Amino acid sequence: MCIVLLSPLSPYPQIFLNAMGRDQSPWPYWWGGNLFGADKYPIDVKIAALNDRIVYAPHIYGPDVSNMFYFNDWSFPNNLKNVSRRQGLA
Repeated sequence: MCIVLLSPLSPYPQIFLNAMGRDQSPWPYWWGGNLFGADKYPIDVKIAALNDRIVYAPHIYGPDVSNMFYFNDWSFPNNLKNVSRRQGLA
């Protein structure tokens, strides 16, 4: 794993992980924007000190790129906190 090889070069590496594109989420999402399940099944790189350096970094698109149904909801933008919670982002 590259992080193990790089750790002697940088004693405090950050491991940035993009979100998944497909899993068992009951909610619609786009590739890179879904962390559903990461709270129950976090990434484990088998080195405790490195596990503490993991940063989950989903990328989120607005309605100009990915016009998801919740952008057209009557409660938009107030509904986004709940949408993020369902997708594992909050």
